[in-house]
Amino acid sequence: MTSQKRKLLETYRALAENYTTLANILEASPDLALTTTTDIPTTSSSSSIAKPKRKKAKTKQQNSNKPKRPSSAYIFFTQAQTEAVKEELGESCSMRMVFTELAKRWKELSPKQKEPYNRMARESSQQYMRELDEYSQHIDDDEIDELEHDESSQQDTKATGMKGKDTTRKPMATTTRGRTNIIEDSSDEETTDLSDLSD
Repeated sequence: MTSQKRKLLETYRALAENYTTLANILEASPDLALTTTTDIPTTSSSSSIAKPKRKKAKTKQQNSNKPKRPSSAYIFFTQAQTEAVKEELGESCSMRMVFTELAKRWKELSPKQKEPYNRMARESSQQYMRELDEYSQHIDDDEIDELEHDESSQQDTKATGMKGKDTTRKPMATTTRGRTNIIEDSSDEETTDLSDLSD
């Protein structure tokens, strides 16, 4: 055994002893313990630990009359070629294998071979724009405001490359010789000295 492995093993043993000592102290003094011993999982499996529930994103109610977005050239290609690829790969192939093969074939196509699919995509886009114009004439003012807000937020997201993230600079904490200061960004607020909080 190398000296590094030996040192690492000794460190782990010392750490285990320290945790055992800490557990004994907490059991002896229940007022020091933050949780009861029944709250601590006894098994090493992660399935017994409750994970916090994620908040579901609020989904905006979609208008069923709104036209669907146009398909891309790749989507038209996959719709046309999926069955042929399934037959070539056999019955036991997964959809993942099918779409991997479709992506590979799409990359290998020349621009001339992609042209029919690009034409279908352009036609689909033109049809979508016509339907969207017709649809926008029939919606009321509230929905127009919502539509404009959605489009502007999408443009903002594309411009910044960030989805809803705050891009303003946050104050930085600096530590110098045991003193922690919060540095505010170009504001007249005084800096907060956090060294008084620690004992």
